[in-house]
Amino acid sequence: MKPYDIIMDNLKKLKEKEINVGIKMVLTNYNYSMFEKVSSLAKKMEIEFRFDYNLWPSLNGDDSIVDFQCSSGKIVNILLSQDDNLIHNWQIDYKNERREKCFDCGGGRYSFYINSNLILKPCLYGDFCKIDLNELSFSEAWEKIGVFLDAYTENPNSKCHNCNYVNLCDACPAYIYAFTKKLYLTEDEKLNCCDIAYKKAVYVFNNINVLPYISVELVKKILYKTKKIITKIYGSSMSPFLKDGDDILIKKVEITNLKKGDVILYNSNKVLVVHRIISIGKDSIITKGDNSNEKTEINNNNVLGIVYKYEL
Repeated sequence: MKPYDIIMDNLKKLKEKEINVGIKMVLTNYNYSMFEKVSSLAKKMEIEFRFDYNLWPSLNGDDSIVDFQCSSGKIVNILLSQDDNLIHNWQIDYKNERREKCFDCGGGRYSFYINSNLILKPCLYGDFCKIDLNELSFSEAWEKIGVFLDAYTENPNSKCHNCNYVNLCDACPAYIYAFTKKLYLTEDEKLNCCDIAYKKAVYVFNNINVLPYISVELVKKILYKTKKIITKIYGSSMSPFLKDGDDILIKKVEITNLKKGDVILYNSNKVLVVHRIISIGKDSIITKGDNSNEKTEINNNNVLGIVYKYEL
């Protein structure tokens, strides 16, 4: 028998014995095209189907696994295909108060990891909080881990702490630690979880063009010092002039120099948006995406810069 036939035969036998069984798929660039077939197979057999898309580095620090990581766009498309209410749920998540605890998973709460040397950790990658069970009892060590997880707060200067889309991010501090050996990201660091959160934000804000990676405050600082920023943009509301993933150039601009037709970057409740000016008033500006019918009135003070499509 072929391996596939052996697996299918065993799944059927387990089901016949009324033993709970499921299929879990680790999504990569190499099996992405098979996702729908595997998902349909589980549905047809009426068994649980789960999948994971976050690829972790090896315990020795080798992060070459990221070469197999699916793009954020593919991941978000897969997520949306599995749940018709997902965008609505993301919108609720975004509006919720910022999560209070940095660690909100089961690691160190109701699950743990112990290696062969009797080192207790919240999870496999939890080297940031490890305790030797040769020196302490399990109860004592368990209590110490709980105290650490409850007491840990984000670095106020970290990218994660200042991210507007943290409620849309599914990366835990342990995931970040696995790549950076820190429990947070600095402003110049990013992981696939950042891209996924920004892609979700595009749907939360109805496909408006959202500027990723940097906060309003950081944009102001950079433009004040260097007068320009080169970055990427997410969303489809400025298509075809600006497409999802295009590089853009942002330049500092005086309000008096703006004119109808200019594409601008502005602050919309701490979300960085790129749209085109359709009219200019005394104290406000009306903007609209080229691929959108929705007009937005913004205060002149919320304009941060003028935007150009960046081409080498």
